[in-house]
Amino acid sequence: MATATHGSSIIFPTEAFNPLATLQSIQEHGATALYGVPTMFLAELDLLASGAVAPHGFEKLRTGIAAGTSVPAELMRKLHRKLNLTELVICYGMTETSPVSAMTTTDDPIEKRISTVGRLLPHVTAKVVDPLDRSRILGVGERGELAVSGYLVMKGYWGDPDKTNEVMIPDENGTIFMHVRPVLPFSRLCFPPSSRNRQQ
Repeated sequence: MATATHGSSIIFPTEAFNPLATLQSIQEHGATALYGVPTMFLAELDLLASGAVAPHGFEKLRTGIAAGTSVPAELMRKLHRKLNLTELVICYGMTETSPVSAMTTTDDPIEKRISTVGRLLPHVTAKVVDPLDRSRILGVGERGELAVSGYLVMKGYWGDPDKTNEVMIPDENGTIFMHVRPVLPFSRLCFPPSSRNRQQ
């Protein structure tokens, strides 16, 4: 969507992920952003390390999104050094929440980008609750069940109202929250929100 609203191009080098085609497309077209999950980035770095792809043509690359799982600090540093992804951001979410609930920003310190998933997006609410008593919101650093609410929450699982009712639970005000377990302590999930976002 951002490519359409900002008048930029999007490159699909192949129908399915191919690290060689991805790197060659970046070199050929002067791409500025790269999206992926850590295993995809590792495959691309392996091609550079082996010499299968020349280590030039990545000067315009600067940003992108890493998601799908946590990004180890050393991987983030390699992406900065080898692919110039100094403004790479981390996203957290799931299919049921369309799919990003929180993300870091390009100007967040690297420590925040590798140890958290940033801040909640605008109009998103999240809380960590006791899985045995979902009305009890847990404190910072306590492990529990993540609950997310907002415009991004799905309507339900297709043809499976029982499964939907297991995970989509209204709070005392009738607000529907999508529940996910297990979760990291809330202190690692997000760092202090901006005034536009609210964390309970």
